[in-house]
Amino acid sequence: MVVRKRKKITRQRGHRKTGWGKEHRGAGQKGGAGNSASGKRAQAKKPSHRGRKFGGHGFTSVKKQLPGINLGELDSQLESLTKKGKVKHAASTYEVNLATLKKSKVLGKGNTTQKIKLTGKASARAKEKIEKAGGTIA
Repeated sequence: MVVRKRKKITRQRGHRKTGWGKEHRGAGQKGGAGNSASGKRAQAKKPSHRGRKFGGHGFTSVKKQLPGINLGELDSQLESLTKKGKVKHAASTYEVNLATLKKSKVLGKGNTTQKIKLTGKASARAKEKIEKAGGTIA
């Protein structure tokens, strides 16, 4: 008489270790890949990194530096900035405050034909060109 026996694999469906047991896992003693070694046994030996990435944590304060503006670009925008109220125009002099323009510095690229009274920082070439045109820097 033939013994009709269910296959072992069908009896083990739904179980964690289907057939092979521990010895054929292929990952040694740790139980798998990745951060799987954070189980309940031997917790003193294992790093406590559950849910966190390695490396520094917290925040760093980043000071945003305002961009500079070229002298030629400032010269071409003087009239439109005067209409917007960001630059004052008195007599034949434009009074430019870099803080109101949200710029850190005037750079020396380009030329100016206007008299500019500048409040803020300027590079050495920009100072030369502004003073050559009859302006001042405060």
